[in-house]
Amino acid sequence: MSSSPDFTPAAYLKVNKILYTALSIGVAMITIVFLGLAEEPIFHMDFEKSIFMIVVPAVTVIGLLMSKTVFTRFVNMAKQVESLKRKLLAYRTALIIGLALCESPAIIANVAFFQEGNQFYLIFAILCISIMLTYSPTERKTIKDLDLRGDELDRFKNRESKI
Repeated sequence: MSSSPDFTPAAYLKVNKILYTALSIGVAMITIVFLGLAEEPIFHMDFEKSIFMIVVPAVTVIGLLMSKTVFTRFVNMAKQVESLKRKLLAYRTALIIGLALCESPAIIANVAFFQEGNQFYLIFAILCISIMLTYSPTERKTIKDLDLRGDELDRFKNRESKI
């Protein structure tokens, strides 16, 4: 007989925080490690020297715009779900996808920096990491994003109740 762990708001928020922290810290650590490994980092904006000078800014802009757009679209779909549990799971999916769409351009920027040693690319990695910080999954943000009210809000605020 298998028993699944209780799905409580406290457990839900804890898992979201772990996912958020792992994705955010992971890309930040890559940035720090690559910065530490750089032999002679330089800063230049010579767009004729490397294809990365165009690719990294373009991928960053596209990734960050997609992150916000997709996250908002998924949250809006989650709001329409009847079950609070499914609504919260759909919100977690939106969070993971939003973070992944920020993380990808940051990794590309870090790889470009590691390949060429040009600190110009770090601007884009740091921008992506900064945007990832806005996705922090707090109780208040979850309530606001999902527009929880009435019974759903009461059940979510009772952190140890089963959902």
